[in-house]
Amino acid sequence: VLSKKKSQQICVISILGTTACLFLLSAVENVYLIYNIRFFAGVFSALSMVYSALWLFSVLSHSRKVPVLYSGVGIGIFFSSEILALIINYDFDSQSMWFSLGCVTFLIGAFCVLGLKRTSIKSSLPTNIDHTQSHNNVDVFKVNSLILIYGLSGFGYIITATYLPAILKFNFPNFNTVQLWAVFGLGAVPSCYFWHLIQDRFGHNLSLTLNLFVQAIGVLLPVFSQNIPIYILSAFIVGGSFMGTVTIAMSAAYHTGNRIKKNLVVHMTFAHGVGQIIGPIIANYLYNVNHSLSISLYVATFSLLFAAMLCKQSKKPTSYN
Repeated sequence: VLSKKKSQQICVISILGTTACLFLLSAVENVYLIYNIRFFAGVFSALSMVYSALWLFSVLSHSRKVPVLYSGVGIGIFFSSEILALIINYDFDSQSMWFSLGCVTFLIGAFCVLGLKRTSIKSSLPTNIDHTQSHNNVDVFKVNSLILIYGLSGFGYIITATYLPAILKFNFPNFNTVQLWAVFGLGAVPSCYFWHLIQDRFGHNLSLTLNLFVQAIGVLLPVFSQNIPIYILSAFIVGGSFMGTVTIAMSAAYHTGNRIKKNLVVHMTFAHGVGQIIGPIIANYLYNVNHSLSISLYVATFSLLFAAMLCKQSKKPTSYN
């Protein structure tokens, strides 16, 4: 059984681990050590995503707070991008950049840990289960389908998120690609609230289908036009939909039932992570074969459209007992 204490402890561990990884990256130069540190940073990131969601859903029973939780990802992307852009202006080397990000993460992390402790005191009273979403608009996915859809979405968005800045830098060498990540973040913050409203109005199935279709459009845009406004629009659309996918999918997981939701969040996050790993590997292979990233963007678009199609096939009857 997931307790408040356990979920909060793992969230704190993930904050400390992420901060430590940033400081370590500022102190090493060996490429293999960097690979290993980045791996553990990914592990701590996954822990924070899983256990913050479980804490919100299973411990505090607040499904409607999902956009608040995941909009933080967009805020982090935006501010880290702007911090890097500022540091670049002072000609800092990469190690100084990692150290600066580590310091900022430490300060924000300390604030978050204090917030978790205060929440622990407030949540010691019995919590009311959140049933505010209308049952008319709640549709439950088949578990295996939801995991596959979430994995495909991770594969689809990561190719653009990884290679769009590189494509922009190749075509426009003087453009500061760090600002493109800021656009991703700017799109992500309000999108969590927007897609949550769409989900409330039309249900998980239709809203997730629409979300993945919009995301596919954003992924495919750079194939048809190579200019800065299109690249920025692509970043904003993908940024404005990929965290929407997380918002809708995690809310759908919340409504699968108490017996399976905890393991489901873990399995979904694992599938999403696998998709994020496989995506760049396939993109790199296709680039070596075709010397173009356009094929990779087509593949990413197909995966998102296939996931959208699965949404139409994966709905199961819902009962409220």
